[in-house]
Amino acid sequence: MDNPVTITFDAKHLPVLRRALECFTRLRSGQIDIALDEAYADKHSPLGVNHDHKMAIEKMVRSIYFPELRSPNAALSVGQYGYGGEEAYEISQVIRRFLAYERNEGFLGDGVDFYPPMKYSGVPHPVVHEFNNKKFFPSPNEISHELMQIFTSGGSAACFDFIDARWHPLPKGSSMEVCVRDGLIGLLVSDVRR
Repeated sequence: MDNPVTITFDAKHLPVLRRALECFTRLRSGQIDIALDEAYADKHSPLGVNHDHKMAIEKMVRSIYFPELRSPNAALSVGQYGYGGEEAYEISQVIRRFLAYERNEGFLGDGVDFYPPMKYSGVPHPVVHEFNNKKFFPSPNEISHELMQIFTSGGSAACFDFIDARWHPLPKGSSMEVCVRDGLIGLLVSDVRR
């Protein structure tokens, strides 16, 4: 990062910030109806959203700011937003992913919320310092002594044949490395699945 700035948020701020960024990117893309849904989700009547009112607002805004979007289903793609829209989208993706892992107790899940953020702007992605998509799994007691001997004599790469033969079931994830934490040998697994 060229010019990092540190801001401390309470975890309760993050869903609000993500919704605000989502609303802004939807407005910048011409998806006015979705932005209205995001901004006013708490204002819906028990009878539901007045679709006609929402569509009238969208039609007016799009006629002024998005005359090139001729179809009601058309919208600008990320990369065409401008005025901070790409940066807002990237920040939203970073927060969305962090919140998804938090909801899923640190485990990778299915769905777009877990996707790594895409890069659209020239600005580095923000970093959530508390976010860690890795989990440490201590080895089973019955193999830990022998595994530690293999690790200290041959390093991490020498351990995997032994682990494949003797550690069942293995944790599931996108990658794993053998390491020692707090005197225990085990696997540090990225993007762990339950």
